[in-house]
Amino acid sequence: MALVSIGLISAGCNIAIPALYIIQGPDKTPAEFKLDKSRITVIYIDDRLNRAPRRSLRILAADTAEQILMQKGVLPEEMVITTRAAMRVAAQEEFTAPMTIAELGKAVGAQVIIYATIDAWQLSQDGVSVSPAARARVKIVDAENDVRIWPADSGGFPVNAALPPQVTPMSTNADRDELNLALANLLGRNIARLFFEYERDSLSGTLND
Repeated sequence: MALVSIGLISAGCNIAIPALYIIQGPDKTPAEFKLDKSRITVIYIDDRLNRAPRRSLRILAADTAEQILMQKGVLPEEMVITTRAAMRVAAQEEFTAPMTIAELGKAVGAQVIIYATIDAWQLSQDGVSVSPAARARVKIVDAENDVRIWPADSGGFPVNAALPPQVTPMSTNADRDELNLALANLLGRNIARLFFEYERDSLSGTLND
């Protein structure tokens, strides 16, 4: 492989980068935080300002993150509490006295809660072009001790999700639903990716891990 790479590099600048790519492999993004496999964990995505159009999209994003973390072996299945349990508990809280993140985790029997808040959700920036994007912030909270574990910034770690822009306008409600579902899946995937190393995508909107 070394002899082949030298020949490719000497042949011209245009093929030197592909040669190195073959030798080194694709770039990898390291995990931002390592979850503790021995602690019972739940994912909850909050949206108190109703930026996402439907509650079901938050559930889908959290479900996606759950499934990826279990598939990648980041968290054992038996140590994960479904986000739907957390959503049911949160739905019962009083608006004037909302539960803290730690209280929500304890209520479903979790020791750790992956807590995300939706900051933005849009299918179009100008009402005409199609450019779906969402933005969230993620925190890891020790529910047993009511302490933020990560990140150091109390505001949370930013996570962005953006699907490739489309020339074709949204003509039906079905089109909007399809884009919202794809955006929720992508947001969930990007939240999960905070917790394991992965190869960088050639396109930001792809769903490959």
